[in-house]
Amino acid sequence: MVESSKTCYVINFYLGDRRNKITVYENDKLCYLKKHIEYLSIIPHNLSKIVFNFNLREEDFHYISEIWKITPKRLGTADVSLSIRPNRGMSYGAWNDTFKKYKTEYDYYIFNEDDYFFIEPNWDQYLITKYTTTENCGYLCMMVRNPEWWNYYKKHAGHSSGIASTENLLKVYNKYGVIPHNDVHTKWKHGDDHSEYQKGENSQLIFSFAFIELGMNVLDISDDYKLNFNMTAPEDPDIWKMFHWNEKELITPAYLIFEPTHTWYMTAHDEYQFIPENIYSTVEEALKCYEDKINLKTLRSNKNL
Repeated sequence: MVESSKTCYVINFYLGDRRNKITVYENDKLCYLKKHIEYLSIIPHNLSKIVFNFNLREEDFHYISEIWKITPKRLGTADVSLSIRPNRGMSYGAWNDTFKKYKTEYDYYIFNEDDYFFIEPNWDQYLITKYTTTENCGYLCMMVRNPEWWNYYKKHAGHSSGIASTENLLKVYNKYGVIPHNDVHTKWKHGDDHSEYQKGENSQLIFSFAFIELGMNVLDISDDYKLNFNMTAPEDPDIWKMFHWNEKELITPAYLIFEPTHTWYMTAHDEYQFIPENIYSTVEEALKCYEDKINLKTLRSNKNL
């Protein structure tokens, strides 16, 4: 039963510079923490545990006393814990450490980053229900990216926030000895990944694809919710509008909360997935695309020849 499930919600925070500038953040590095506390106080949920993890650099240590001061011990139904770790492995490293610490104390883990906020009442219950009623779902994220040349033909969670059951996370953890992420200890590499951002992109690929390698699919919320995705490259528009055939929004980026104006774009055909009629790749298709180094369109076209 969903009502009796124990869920751990892990949010990773970073206090350094970001690729997209938000004025409030530039003046108050703890504004994202404050907004998460606010939303988790007023938006109904049934979480058991909330972990605010901070990947800190030495120059961030002076924030620790203020973080402890403003963070409550409970938010709604959930106990709140603070975790401080070095900025190694980015968010995926933090999620790995948290899962390694708690493992089977919880039935589900919901992972998020500090610049996205769940805004729909009982959003955690939706995620659990969607996850458990979707066949063979290993990781349910906000937006899937199908196999393409730019992602090394690895289907993955293009929006990292999502949910997985402890049962399925344990399958990944026991197989690899870690929740896969790209840090100084990892063997997973792709191309020229010397920059921190490239390491983060690689973590996104290897984390998601680990589920697929073990026969579980990576899926998203496009059946039910629209998504506003905050682009990060300076040359891009601010917001990419996705799945806007749906009425409601489950999660929203910090940019739409803190910035009064923005630029945006919307696509209806890219990568065979941003249309209502889309059918995402199966596990078998995702593995075949990776093996043959072809995208999903080509794979399905070849089947129809």
